[in-house]
Amino acid sequence: MLDYEVKAMLAWQRAKAAAMKGIREFLTDENGDTNMISIVVVLMIVLGLAAAFRKNITSFVQDLWDNITENQGKLTGVEITN
Repeated sequence: MLDYEVKAMLAWQRAKAAAMKGIREFLTDENGDTNMISIVVVLMIVLGLAAAFRKNITSFVQDLWDNITENQGKLTGVEITN
């Protein structure tokens, strides 16, 4: 082999080894697992509460929206009729 071919082959092998090491470290790194689990648990709790109180939340939002649309003329000074 020529000198530049040997250098290119060695550079390729070093790059491949570095890439494999990076992939291996990425797949085996456990930093952040606790935070991810915490986020999933909190998300499940919030979704469970939203499902349990769905009717109350819907009623609250509907009342709030009705109140806003009924009083928008008072806030802006322009009466809007439907």
